[in-house]
Amino acid sequence: HQADGSVTYVELTGDVVFDDVDFGYTDEKMVLHNVDLFATPGQKIAFVGSTGAGKTTITNLINRFYEIQEGTITYDGINIQDICKDDLRRTLGIVLQDVHL
Repeated sequence: HQADGSVTYVELTGDVVFDDVDFGYTDEKMVLHNVDLFATPGQKIAFVGSTGAGKTTITNLINRFYEIQEGTITYDGINIQDICKDDLRRTLGIVLQDVHL
């Protein structure tokens, strides 16, 4: 959205970048520190690790279910904080470990 109230639409291709991201469910307990990730359009990525390693947290951050404390997450070069949550979530597909349809 522009200052004059107009909206600019950009076709998204799908690259996602985490740049020096810090996140905590509370400010006193940070759970992710200095995370850097880059996923290219069409690339398939699997997050693997023990329970509590941050796998689901990372996918929740991509969808803006939570806001990060530091760093940036961009989607096709656009800071996800500048994308309407509903629009952002319509463009993403995430398959979690336990799938229930």
